Amino acid sequence: MVTPRLKTMDVALVLCLNIGTDPPDIVKPTPCARKECWVEPFSMPAQKALETIGKTLQSQYERWQPRARYRQSLDPTAEEIKQLCVSLRRHAKHDRVLFHYNGHGVPRPTSNGEIWVFNKSYTQYIPLLVYELQVWVGTPSIYLFDCSAAGILLQHFRSTDAILLAACGANEVLPMHPSLCADVFTSCLTTPITVALRWFLSQNEKSMGHLEPSVIDRIPGKLTDRKTPLGELNWIFTAITDTIAWNLFPPALFQRLFRQDLLVASLFRNFLLAERILKSQGCTPCSLPALPPTSHHPLWRSWDLAAETCLSQLHTPSPMAPPSTLPLNTVLTASPSADITFHHSRFFAEQLTAFEVWLEFGSPAKPPPPQLPIILQMLLNQALRLRALCLLTDFFELGPYAVNLTLNVGIFPYVEKLLQSPAPELRHVLVSIWCKIMALDKSCQVDLVKVDGHLYFLHHLTTPLLPDAQKIQALFVLSGLCDGFTLGQQALLPHVGSVTPFLSDANPMVRLWACLTLGKSWERFELPSAAALERQFAPPLLHLAASDPSPSVRASAVFALGAFPRQDVSLALQFSWCLLDASPLVRREGIVAYAGVVLHPRNVALFDMSDNSSVLDPSAASIWSALKQVQQNDPFPALRPLVKILLTRVPTAALASIIPRDNSLPNLETTPPSAASSVRPSQSLDSMSSVDNALSAVVLPTQLQSKLYAWASAEYNRGKPPPDEATDPLSPEGQLHLHRRRKYAAIRATATHLAIQKDDDIRHYGLHLRQSAVFNSKSEMSSLMVFHPVLVVADDKDQIAVWNVDSSDRVLQFSNQNPVGYVIVAVDRVPTLSRSRVTALGWLNQETQSLLYCGSDDGVVKVYESSNMVLAFAAVPDLTPGTRGSGLVTTWQQQTGLFFAGGNCSTLRGWQLDHEMCTIAVPTQTDACVTSLHSDDVMGCMAAGFGDGTVRLFDVRGAKSPMVLKEHSSWIVGTHLYRSKHELLSGSVSGDVKLWDLRYQKASVKTFEAHRSPMTALAVHDFAPLYATGSHNQFIKVFRQDGEQLALIRYHEGFLGEVSRSSSRRLS
Repeated sequence: MVTPRLKTMDVALVLCLNIGTDPPDIVKPTPCARKECWVEPFSMPAQKALETIGKTLQSQYERWQPRARYRQSLDPTAEEIKQLCVSLRRHAKHDRVLFHYNGHGVPRPTSNGEIWVFNKSYTQYIPLLVYELQVWVGTPSIYLFDCSAAGILLQHFRSTDAILLAACGANEVLPMHPSLCADVFTSCLTTPITVALRWFLSQNEKSMGHLEPSVIDRIPGKLTDRKTPLGELNWIFTAITDTIAWNLFPPALFQRLFRQDLLVASLFRNFLLAERILKSQGCTPCSLPALPPTSHHPLWRSWDLAAETCLSQLHTPSPMAPPSTLPLNTVLTASPSADITFHHSRFFAEQLTAFEVWLEFGSPAKPPPPQLPIILQMLLNQALRLRALCLLTDFFELGPYAVNLTLNVGIFPYVEKLLQSPAPELRHVLVSIWCKIMALDKSCQVDLVKVDGHLYFLHHLTTPLLPDAQKIQALFVLSGLCDGFTLGQQALLPHVGSVTPFLSDANPMVRLWACLTLGKSWERFELPSAAALERQFAPPLLHLAASDPSPSVRASAVFALGAFPRQDVSLALQFSWCLLDASPLVRREGIVAYAGVVLHPRNVALFDMSDNSSVLDPSAASIWSALKQVQQNDPFPALRPLVKILLTRVPTAALASIIPRDNSLPNLETTPPSAASSVRPSQSLDSMSSVDNALSAVVLPTQLQSKLYAWASAEYNRGKPPPDEATDPLSPEGQLHLHRRRKYAAIRATATHLAIQKDDDIRHYGLHLRQSAVFNSKSEMSSLMVFHPVLVVADDKDQIAVWNVDSSDRVLQFSNQNPVGYVIVAVDRVPTLSRSRVTALGWLNQETQSLLYCGSDDGVVKVYESSNMVLAFAAVPDLTPGTRGSGLVTTWQQQTGLFFAGGNCSTLRGWQLDHEMCTIAVPTQTDACVTSLHSDDVMGCMAAGFGDGTVRLFDVRGAKSPMVLKEHSSWIVGTHLYRSKHELLSGSVSGDVKLWDLRYQKASVKTFEAHRSPMTALAVHDFAPLYATGSHNQFIKVFRQDGEQLALIRYHEGFLGEVSRSSSRRLS
């Protein structure tokens, strides 16, 4: 992220002027340019002029690098240059050396790579090979040649890493116009503002002809004071040249020349000005590395405007205006002749506006904003700083592309320095910016620790009424500071107690990042006070891991518990229930946490089963048993291989702590779909100093390393999410979503209208059904669910098939991966090996992006998006599997997100699926199995049918005893609560259907005989007064609510009798 820094601390100023004697190969006109460093050499004795020019040149360089060591060599010999260069290299060591050569008093360089110096008596010109010069100066170095034909030397430097600036091309002569100074190239590099303004006056005689060049000296202020007119001009010049270079140069070249060395950056900024001026005089400055042409960049017009705005205020002394009439951006400055009123330039404000316009339409697919380097310059201005930071925050919303661009421009030193600012108004934007920087590149950890940056974010967390987004971002930066960085952990651990209050924050994302920050602060960090750390933080983390409604928070709490340095077995046992959590994300973090405990050298002997010895420690025995249960029974397929890897490594864990065995392990994809989509690369564990250095942390394989932090961090390494296409009616997805909503709304409207009609109108309602498609799954249909235009079918094993109703094609088929186990299938109660069967199918989020859930008679529910399993958990862990009985019975409340499940067990459970945890457990108060479920979220009750013929109504909002309805004498096949009507419809195997008014509990309101043969299915329309029944003899009947039969479907008629040999198991 940050370019390696270099310093130019040693400068050789070599002047070969030989004042009074012109070189033999140059014919100078009269008059011609004579000034060197703005000094007239013929206004004083030659030797004094030479010394004055040398001192002036040094003072000009000192403006750019005041701490450098300068050595002058005036009209030197070759030996003097050698001694000078060797001395500077010895002093510079690994820093850069600048060699400045002015050859205006000697012949031009030769094609053999020679420059000219003098003999001791100044009677001859002596050639000096630049090859020898390079040997003396060494590397890194930068050479500046201000002489005619300087470009001819470039070919002799191409094989080195040296930087070279040449005043003109190989066959060019320096300009000698009397309006210029003789060393115009050097003057551009050392006094750019003076040269630029003089050149502007000479190029705009019509508009600026009334001003003498001497007026430039009247511009008040200092170059280093940006509040003064002269300082503001210098600031604008810096911003413009930086921006031109950033827009035209390759990124690597820009970093090398403009962000690596302050003096080199200043010289190359000014070199762009030299190119512009000298090209107008017929010369082309050259450089190594070569640069693209910049003299015609549009931003030079902005510089001309700024120069004109400043100079135009100097031409007429205006009388002093009353203070009340002066604009706010006015500077009053006194000159010898009059008081001058200056108005600040609007350059930066206009560039901010341009950047704001770009943000409205910009994207990563478009060219980057050209104003970006100018925006960074505005961070130096207190008045514009906040607005610039806010716009940068908006720019960062484009994602890593924007952050990387800004870092390449050079934002890091600015925002690092701003961490020392006490201004409270900057904290919010600075925290957001640092959050994006930390997400992109962790190398800033070193710089943050150096400046105690963690204290800034800890102090920010103490701000009253801090928004949740700011808490999350500050905690993310603190966690990133500790991620794999020991010095960051050492800096944060003494203050980590200030993170504890955020464990109880109302926002789950704040709690998540508080847990991750704590876990990262002590992860893989051995320290003597580890036991005290556990006593302080283990209780709140255990509470979160057990009861927090957010699955990601529970997982992060388990991560923090598993990261404790001691890896204590007794503490690990206290969160063993995380292996039974409904969320695969939490269970995976539990497995990873136990991997660190079980394979830790301190604990490996407790779990060593290589000699078939029993585990002696009770805590270790419990952990071992829990892991074996996960390996055998966990419903999420990706988690079982993790435990297998863990358990198979136990006998060789001691060896694994020294030599990782990753190559011997299968490369399994173990990330649950609900967990990480972006995983960090595996990192070996650092061996930290501890109380016992011999017991270092084990090196875990990649599969057993936590990916939770990388998954959570990925949120901040992405840009602002694009608009949801589902809400855009012009997008294909939006059109489909709109079509679904309109279709369902029309169906509901028709059904609701039918429901509120009078009985006489309902009697005239008819229903005509005809066969439209035949689906042959070549297996017995054990359960099915219709959802237009697809039909989902589960066979008698574990295959799920999806059929297109319109085309009669099977579009998808996948396995539910039901486990094989011993179940009672025979009358004699003999356990037999069999696969569990699917007994429940349904849809979640029917109107949007639907998810399919499948429940099997082992109590497990699996949720699919397309054919990808996204959730799997034991909804009824105490369910007894078998071919007889109802299996798993479920119902779903879309409005509340509650998923109810029951079966051959004594408890009905309600699962909050967005929390992935059980929130309701109601005793059935009967030994009979649950055969049907239906709930009404408006009334807050649930109707359950049982195998003994009873129907029980449970109040899921409290602990009231259930209402029991006992008129049925056989197995209940279906129950339905009419929404907000206090009415219940129930049907039993004996074929009777009963309508109940729940306000009168003594008896049913109506009873209908739907079938004389055993009834096997009952389905009720949610909105229309219709219900359908299916019987054992393959009849399906459709009734009105009043019991009038509307339709009869005979499955045995026609060719259907040849392909259907099963009764109607389920209707929907």
